[in-house]
Amino acid sequence: MKLVFEDKFDGKELDLTKWDFSKVADGKLSLEVSSKDGKPTLWKNATVTCKFRQPYGYFEASIRMIQTKGRHSGMQVRTFFEESAAKKFPAAEIYFVTTGEATNTVRPSVKIAEEAGVRNIEPVNSPIPLDGGASYKKFNTYGVLSTPKYFAWYVNTRQVHRVSITTPTAPLSVHFYHNLPEGGVLKNFPDPKLPPEPMQIDWV
Repeated sequence: MKLVFEDKFDGKELDLTKWDFSKVADGKLSLEVSSKDGKPTLWKNATVTCKFRQPYGYFEASIRMIQTKGRHSGMQVRTFFEESAAKKFPAAEIYFVTTGEATNTVRPSVKIAEEAGVRNIEPVNSPIPLDGGASYKKFNTYGVLSTPKYFAWYVNTRQVHRVSITTPTAPLSVHFYHNLPEGGVLKNFPDPKLPPEPMQIDWV
């Protein structure tokens, strides 16, 4: 397999020729959801989008996922659904996602847009063991493989899920996101007076 894109976030600032704007801190890409005064806010989100695209291939990143209740974060490999509006079907969004519903859950899922509509496909129970939640504090390697006939998800180089489906021919790019979807769950933070910890990406 040929390496066609890489970023280790070693500089003091994000390379904006590769990414939309975000923040680099201590050699890690940091997605934070705090206001200027450092306090949590409602419906706040942080996202970063890679400008590199390829139709098929393997996308991988070292991520410290956020799993405290009240947060929604993850890695997403996707085509752009605006393109599907121009009849470029199918379009897809492939996820590793954690919604804060539990402290040990990172789910693989895929959203497919076809002529007949949009459908979500994901396992009933997550096939990704994270040591009862302890491993979320570590950097784990998350990978998505796109081929003409299937999508596959990998954690620390081990395949954890696969969906056989006609995949998009449109180019895919990788995105990372971290948000506070609902203000009512701020009380579930370990200390509501402190801002949420950032989601961190070591390399892509």
